[in-house]
Amino acid sequence: MTIVKRLVKGSALTHAELDGNFTDLDTRVGTLENTTDSDNQTLTLVGTDLSISDGNTVDLSGLGGGGGGIALTDLSVTSLAAAGSGTLTYDNTTGVFDYTPPDLSSFSTFDGDYNSLTNKPTIPSVLTDLGITDGTTGQVLTTDGAGNFTFTTVTGGGGTTYDQSLNTTDAVQFASVTTDALVVQGVGNTTITSGADVELDSPNRVKVTQSPFRLAQLTTAQRDAIIPDNGDMIYNTDTNRIEAVVNGVWVIVGTSAIV
Repeated sequence: MTIVKRLVKGSALTHAELDGNFTDLDTRVGTLENTTDSDNQTLTLVGTDLSISDGNTVDLSGLGGGGGGIALTDLSVTSLAAAGSGTLTYDNTTGVFDYTPPDLSSFSTFDGDYNSLTNKPTIPSVLTDLGITDGTTGQVLTTDGAGNFTFTTVTGGGGTTYDQSLNTTDAVQFASVTTDALVVQGVGNTTITSGADVELDSPNRVKVTQSPFRLAQLTTAQRDAIIPDNGDMIYNTDTNRIEAVVNGVWVIVGTSAIV
């Protein structure tokens, strides 16, 4: 007789099946009990047969571990084609797990390469990629301050040049200016202001052409407030005389009188 069991958990046995199972177990145990006891006997399990060295054998098939049960060696995994969000199912009659991986084909497969992107913007490599019309050799890029850029031609001597229209409120400061010809044009007086001496350095002479050279017009008190240096000249408005410093003292030009 074989032990009756259910492979599906929760399925009940009938009363007749329970009685038969207990009767079968009692028979098998009785077989073992009726075996002559001996210190030299050996209990051996071969497959589902449990035997004692005197020849008595008990069939253990159908007791749960053998017969219709699932052994560890029956377990396996089958990978199926990707579908949906993925599933993992188990067949308790065969011990097989069926794994269905999720379908990721609708997700991005970006490989990290910028060129693999779709609808990607163009990275400018030259100025004309920004919608700026190219200029000619020697022109510089200028802006109108409103986001519009154009190439313009600059004029002037060598070195760094500037083409700038200045209005009456502009102030421009340079550490030094080097030019072959400095031309100042405009309406009204041109004033050169310095915090110290203004020096005109020429290997030959400094000339004033096409106009008179006017000396500073000072009173005697204003003259005396100056630290004199040989060669200084003024027009004294108190005496109406041209005066110069000669050998450390002020004298009237054209006479030898010391003032």
